[in-house]
Amino acid sequence: QGELFLTQNGSYLAPHGMADLLLGELAAFDTVVAVDAEGVAGLSLDVIAVRSGDDVALKIVNYGANDINASFSLTGCSLQSGTTQLAQLAGLPTDQNTPANPLRISPARSTIPVDPHGLGIIALPAHSFSTLVAHCTVPPSADLP
Repeated sequence: QGELFLTQNGSYLAPHGMADLLLGELAAFDTVVAVDAEGVAGLSLDVIAVRSGDDVALKIVNYGANDINASFSLTGCSLQSGTTQLAQLAGLPTDQNTPANPLRISPARSTIPVDPHGLGIIALPAHSFSTLVAHCTVPPSADLP
């Protein structure tokens, strides 16, 4: 299956093309930062935190068949209080976007709260890829990579 499909009336992306779209939004984030996930021991979850300037992005993959509720904190920085945008792709591995339903698997965006100690509980659907960006204040004595 291709990534981009062209039809007589337009174009649409396959689900993995939608994932590439989300990753492209985070292209400037290239420095890995330590992240702690709570409540996920033994679960089908991969998490990476990357930094660009004072912003930190989380890329989270729930590759299991069950929904996961998890919270995350970052080592060496304090998150700016407020809210941030959460983008999520979710669906069965066999799901497809079609000309009749070109956005069946597409980013769902929502706003979640952020406090200085970390991100509250985030619902991670089964078979999902989630991204978010938060502003991180690094204390003068800290030296994040």
